[in-house]
Amino acid sequence: MVYSAAWLADQGCPHSTEAAMAKLYASEVAHRAASASVQIPRRLRLRTGV
Repeated sequence: MVYSAAWLADQGCPHSTEAAMAKLYASEVAHRAASASVQIPRRLRLRTGV
C-alpha cells in the first residue's frame, strides 16, 4: 500500500486515499503490537501468581 501511494505521488496522480489506507493499516498494526506487548507481563504474572 505504501509503495502504491508513493508511486502515485511520484507520477503526480491523486494519492490521498491510498496514503490514508496505508496510514490506517500501519496504525492498526502498531496498536496490535503495543497491545500484545502489554499483555505479555500480565500473562507472566498470572502464571507465577505474583
